[in-house]
Parts: sequence; C-alpha cells; structure tokens
Amino acid sequence: MKILIRNSIFIFLIVNCALGCARHLYTSPKYFDCSSANYDISKTDTSQIIYQTLAYACIEKKDIPDFTLLKDTNKIYIANILFKSPFSYQDTTNYSKFRTLTSIPSEIGHVFFCLKSFSELRHIADKAGRFVYIQLGHITINNDEASIGISTNWMLPGKSKRLMLSGGGYIAKLKKIDGKWTITGKSNDWVS
Repeated sequence: MKILIRNSIFIFLIVNCALGCARHLYTSPKYFDCSSANYDISKTDTSQIIYQTLAYACIEKKDIPDFTLLKDTNKIYIANILFKSPFSYQDTTNYSKFRTLTSIPSEIGHVFFCLKSFSELRHIADKAGRFVYIQLGHITINNDEASIGISTNWMLPGKSKRLMLSGGGYIAKLKKIDGKWTITGKSNDWVS
C-alpha cells in the first residue's frame, strides 16, 4: 500500500511539473507574431498615457486583478479594441479600434506586447487553449489630468461552454508633470 501511495505521489508530481513547466503554446512564435514597431512615446499625450499605464500595471506593480493568471507575463496580448466609456465592455457598439501596431508599444523593458483583434485572439484560443489578455478602456484627457481603463479578460475557444469568473480591472489616474504623464492612483477597481 505504501508503494502504491508513493508511486501515486510521484506520478502526480511528474504530471504537475510537466503541465506547469510546459511551454506556453499561446505565446509561441507561431501566434505571438507581432513585429517590433517603432513606438514614439513622445508623439502624443495618448501614446504617453498608454505607455505609462502598461509599464505601471504590467511591469512595475502587476496589480491588475487576476494578472497572475497570465501564463506568460513576458508576452502579453492586447485586444485592439479601445472602449469609449469605462465599464462598457459588454457594449460591442461603443468602441474604437487601434489602427496600427504602433498604437501600443511592442516592448517595455523585457515585456513584449502584441496587438490582436478579437477574431485573432479567438483563433489562437481555438488552437492553443484559453488564455488571459489585456484590454484597454476609455482614455479621458482633461488639461493635465487623464484616466484610462485597463483590465484582464479571458479568451476562450469558440466552442467552449465554460464561463470564466475571473478577470478584472481599474481606471488608472494620471497627471502631467513637467511634460510627462505619471500614474497618480487608480479608482473603480472591479473583479468578476
């Protein structure tokens, strides 16, 4: 009986390590194929706000609700939808699209970002399984103050019948100080 228990524990540890140590298929070069686009942070207020928000939320603080569910925190997908009002994620008519890959930075530090449409993200989930991606929300700029929504969301395969009750986000607050946008706080945290 002791041998059976010991063998069961050994098999459990081997399988658990294999699953936990396995390469993250959804961020393999086959899918994570965004080129390094030239991102000019000084170009516009919006580009500075997006850069600062991604740096703060994904690198410095890693504080978006359920950020830890990203299997690969060095390769992060960002949906190409920018919702026009905070918390309008269910309203598919209330958004605009990032036009090009240069709308977001391709790299900050050692973290790479890849802009994809919902259909591209769904295709990856169909082939590689479910995964978490980042969604940016409404950007408001009022003189030297700004806000932007950021959240984590699940992309499931198209035929999935599962409902993932995780993910969340917040509104990042920024202030322009000496010509540079800086995160000053956050509000409206939400978790599903």
